[in-house]
Amino acid sequence: MVLLLAAGVWAWRLLPGGVPTESELRQTAGVTAEAMSTRATAQGVEVSCHVSNAAARVAAQVVLRVSLIDVDGQTLAVNPLADVSEVAAGQTREARFVVPFGGQLAEVHARVEVSLVRWRE
Repeated sequence: MVLLLAAGVWAWRLLPGGVPTESELRQTAGVTAEAMSTRATAQGVEVSCHVSNAAARVAAQVVLRVSLIDVDGQTLAVNPLADVSEVAAGQTREARFVVPFGGQLAEVHARVEVSLVRWRE
């Protein structure tokens, strides 16, 4: 019985890590995002950005916060759950996201921030 229990504990420890903790998801070092351009669409403003991974491991999912900011620094609109999948180590990916917005595009600029990263084990 003890051997069976020991084998079960050993096998359980070898299984993949399960759900990551919030502190693990907040470890975003090495992943950066930069807004490149904006353009008006029927749905709002499309923001084109580059997401780079300088870390030595694959970022399975990068969650971004894409904001539209006015000249006074006020946030006018935001897409808090934009995400990019599978950014390999040393790789840069281009991504486009729509932020719902009905105002004048000439008065805003985009800001992109990395919120969370789910790392590939």
